[in-house]
Amino acid sequence: MAEFQKAIVVNCTPEKAFAIVSDVTRHPEWATTKLEVQKTSEGEVAVGSTFHTTGYQFGKHEGEVRIVELVPNEKVVYESNDDAAHNRHSVLLAPAEGGTMITKSLQVLKAKSLLFKMASPMLGLIAPRGLQADLESMKRQLEA
Repeated sequence: MAEFQKAIVVNCTPEKAFAIVSDVTRHPEWATTKLEVQKTSEGEVAVGSTFHTTGYQFGKHEGEVRIVELVPNEKVVYESNDDAAHNRHSVLLAPAEGGTMITKSLQVLKAKSLLFKMASPMLGLIAPRGLQADLESMKRQLEA
């Protein structure tokens, strides 16, 4: 299915950026759509960690997020699965002139709801804007 990606350079270290992107409970701090997150697994955030989410973009959607790949200070990949869609989200961090390059991507693995399926042709407009808005929000928070 569809995949989208955006990037931004932030004036901070990869370690500082990793702290807010690897802990899914902190995503409401920078997400530009209303989001609630509760950790449902025990221990430190690691591959296999799970979270219950409630999102409010295009209606209320409850689901699960699972960390599928985690490389400290470099990468976090998680899958979200709710009634609307099953998506894979990736955040890559790399040293760059002026700080850290943060690359955020969204891959739609499966559209589930009728509304999501009907909106799929518009994802090419909606998803990149959402990714860019999230990155700009992260930048404001990390550079504050």
